[in-house]
Amino acid sequence: MTPNAEVALAILGAFGVIALLSLMGTYLIVGMAWERSPLRTSSTGDPKHTLSGWTLIARAIALRCPKCGLGPIFDSRFRMRIFCPACGVVFWKSEGEWLGPGVVDYSIRIRESGRANYCGRIISMVT
Repeated sequence: MTPNAEVALAILGAFGVIALLSLMGTYLIVGMAWERSPLRTSSTGDPKHTLSGWTLIARAIALRCPKCGLGPIFDSRFRMRIFCPACGVVFWKSEGEWLGPGVVDYSIRIRESGRANYCGRIISMVT
């Protein structure tokens, strides 16, 4: 293996470790927020009976309310409901709540496109 290939593999490995640590950090942040979420209790309101993450994932895939699992989240393909028609939980409180996820998504996209360009240059140097 040439020294350039070793350097390229080391850099790609470092990016992999950084990506793994980023995912772990995101998981911890979401987990801590989930512990304090009012949506964590079941539809009966019993704090001892909490919803699992798998239940929420299944409800998200089915496009149903995260609280009760009965009401639809969307009016149409691109229009989200303000509240659940079945249990009344509010889905969208204000426009400012979307700023944080927008910034995070934008920064991840910038980082990923920069990483793709950088890795492409490294691989073209090796080959």
